[in-house]
Amino acid sequence: MSVMAIASAQVEVPMAVYGYVFIHRVDGENVTAPAGLWVYAKYANDVVDNDTTSSVGAYDLTITGPPSGASIDLWVEETHVTTITLQYMTTLQLNLTVTVVILGDLNSDGIVDIYDVVIIAIAFGSKQGDSNWNPLADLNNDGIVDIFDVVIVAKNFGKAA
Repeated sequence: MSVMAIASAQVEVPMAVYGYVFIHRVDGENVTAPAGLWVYAKYANDVVDNDTTSSVGAYDLTITGPPSGASIDLWVEETHVTTITLQYMTTLQLNLTVTVVILGDLNSDGIVDIYDVVIIAIAFGSKQGDSNWNPLADLNNDGIVDIFDVVIVAKNFGKAA
């Protein structure tokens, strides 16, 4: 007679997060996101689930893996939108709003113009800790405001949201 041992593991019921993605434009209007934007759930910089927006801006994520109570960051494309707490066996309806910005619009007035050139000129050559350091002017996030950041402003000069 043989005895078979059966290992049992506790199965975590996932957390469902769903809703719509809206784009907040510079003119103050919120519009539904277009189809095809990526929505990510990240835990410790690892993607635990992702989805693309539908034609009506809807997304649907199913999150499993991280421990219950973990902080989960929700991203739309390259923009961190919010952080939620993972709670297994729950469903969360959450609409996400992303503000439209133009890379190089340092003063957030909806257009890349001479005022943005002045901001980057004041910070030019600076790094964190310098008196003229402005993290907004470090457009490529390399820790220094240099010619590469100026090129981004120049490339988008005159563009409006």
